[in-house]
Amino acid sequence: AQNRFAVIPTPDRLGADLDYAGRGATIAFLDSGFHPHPDLVEPSDRIKAFFDIAGEEPSRGPGRPRPWHWHGTQTTVAAAGNGRLSDGVYRGLAHEAELVLVKVSEGGRITEEAIARGLEWVIENRERYDIRVLNISLGGDEDVPCSRSVIDQAAERAVAAGIVVVVAAGNSGDGERPHSIPPANAPSVITVGGYDDDNLLEPRGLGLYHSNFGPTADGTLKPEIIGPAMWVAAPILPDTGLYRSAECLSRLAAAPDYQLPGLLRSLWREADLPESVLDEGVGAAREIVESHLRREK
Repeated sequence: AQNRFAVIPTPDRLGADLDYAGRGATIAFLDSGFHPHPDLVEPSDRIKAFFDIAGEEPSRGPGRPRPWHWHGTQTTVAAAGNGRLSDGVYRGLAHEAELVLVKVSEGGRITEEAIARGLEWVIENRERYDIRVLNISLGGDEDVPCSRSVIDQAAERAVAAGIVVVVAAGNSGDGERPHSIPPANAPSVITVGGYDDDNLLEPRGLGLYHSNFGPTADGTLKPEIIGPAMWVAAPILPDTGLYRSAECLSRLAAAPDYQLPGLLRSLWREADLPESVLDEGVGAAREIVESHLRREK
């Protein structure tokens, strides 16, 4: 449920027309892994297919979440979740689209060859699943000319086959030479950079977050567009330390003053708070709890 720490829902932030919800379109997501989330599979399962290039998982994420399922789960739910767990508040812009999930990690590792294999699978199966859009929120090792990158060449073939390929620019924009890496540097893909609006509907200005930008090795200027990269509602994997910490912090933040000291004594470790919080008064302890909840979760 929303509280005063809530992020602005993405459709509200962008002034989106909810009549355009991806109905009739299939979006493929190429990512590290996925965990089935209620916003994607309830009340009806919109996942048309799952393919694991490593053959490690016979279905879209086993019962026990693994660390590499987190990123793909975030991207799919942020883009296409129907808001099932939030009474529709946190719906993705494409909340009526059908999905194809392609896992390209092997033992949690992602190689350029694996990304290229995932792209080839999408191309080969585009007609079978009527794939119109491909989202890629990961990248290769270094910025090289398109002719030398197996990922870029596969991305170009996907675009030539009629697929709209959308790629995250990457998060190395604070470095000495911020630049996009394959496939974000491929000339024909739509590369998306990220901005930070400080969680305000009418921001005083936009920061570039850590988003890559500038000319690629081929001289192509990237990104083409920018979108929200901060303050975006996204799920935390269940049965993980981060999930338990977030739940504990939420309980502490919602507790009345008379209950807070007792709850802190039982939950401070699992909430990932410093032990010194136990020596604070109620007001100072609440500030620490709320700061952690706002900053970390």
